[in-house]
Amino acid sequence: MCKLEHYGNCDPETKDQEYCIFHKPNKTEEEAKEFWRKFLQRFKPKKETIEFLGKEIERLVFEDVVDCRGFVFSDGSSPLSYAVFKKNVYFNWATFEGFADFIKITFEGEIYFIGATFKLGANFYGCIFKGYTWFTEVTFRSNIKFSEAIFEEEVYFKDTEFENADFSWAKFNKYADFKYSVFKGYTDFKLAEFKDVDFQYATFKGDVSFGGAFIKRAVFLNKSDKEKYKFYGKLNFVGTEIIRVMIDLPSEWFRLPEAEAEACRVQRICYEKEGNKYKADEMFLRERRALRRAKVRQAKEQLNKSNGVKSKLKALINLFKAYIGASIEFILADLTCGYGTNWIKPIALWIFTVLILCPLLYLVTNSIPNAYDFLSCLYFSIVTATTLGYGDLHPVGIGRALASAEAIFGTFMWAVFLAVFARKYMR
Repeated sequence: MCKLEHYGNCDPETKDQEYCIFHKPNKTEEEAKEFWRKFLQRFKPKKETIEFLGKEIERLVFEDVVDCRGFVFSDGSSPLSYAVFKKNVYFNWATFEGFADFIKITFEGEIYFIGATFKLGANFYGCIFKGYTWFTEVTFRSNIKFSEAIFEEEVYFKDTEFENADFSWAKFNKYADFKYSVFKGYTDFKLAEFKDVDFQYATFKGDVSFGGAFIKRAVFLNKSDKEKYKFYGKLNFVGTEIIRVMIDLPSEWFRLPEAEAEACRVQRICYEKEGNKYKADEMFLRERRALRRAKVRQAKEQLNKSNGVKSKLKALINLFKAYIGASIEFILADLTCGYGTNWIKPIALWIFTVLILCPLLYLVTNSIPNAYDFLSCLYFSIVTATTLGYGDLHPVGIGRALASAEAIFGTFMWAVFLAVFARKYMR
């Protein structure tokens, strides 16, 4: 008996063999032809002629339920492109040993691919899924293409493993579930349309692009316990129109700082639309810090990839510049005011420096004549930081350098405070 007879859809003529013709793996070329002959004989599709791109093409119309559970499809020379399935279709636990060609198919009923395996890729270009669609626990071991596909009802890709996935121009008119899925290669959602998409616990091991897409609601929260990161590669939302997105993830879930920066940028935009300025400021601060780290990381990567003395020297200089630039940016923009998001920082830093640190330095170095106690040095520090310059006390020796630095610091910090204060409360 066929080892997969429990599916109840074996070929009557070959069901007494180890595998019937429908469930037999590793078919020969002749067996593959026999498979399709019996396939059409069983499901009895009608043939009709339609016009497509100015040409007449013949397509199959399946008017009854199609049960292909556990079937083994050996190659991509199927007659199913442009076909119409009027009722439910079951490809549960089917195996596609060759390339699976499903171009421009219309599924009017529910479609089930639960547990299916695609060994050499599949093409669902331009398919229309009118009913509920299940691709849960599917394994795509090669390229998979859903570009320009339309999902009119809910679609489930939960626990699915993708290699390189192309969903460009696809339309998800209702809920799309990608929870716990793993995207191993490059994932393309460019110009796709989402009404409600869920990527909770999903893992992106390659680069992923949502460039130019329209997203009404997207959820990226939570990470799989099996993975160190949620995003291993780059993340692109350039030109994406987003109504609401939840991608406020911890920094340690991003392997690349530039991916974190992109996620924070998108989340910041959404918080700004909601009027949540405080959360928007948090995202802006994380975005700027991630971009600062990204510059150094990219310079290190360039150094590691460089070959030859001249190339290595140039990369080393660029790395030095990146470190210097990041350090200056940290001191002037992050340390002083959190990139303009924290008005308390400049006040606290000004108070500590002008009212504590500088008076102590003046007192210890004895660089202010006639200022023999802390209060006198404090008075001189305030006068210097505010650039009043009464002239009753003046610095000597190292005190001149300290006073000059303090005057510059005091003026700079007041400018920073005013800019941050205006940004926080007058925008």
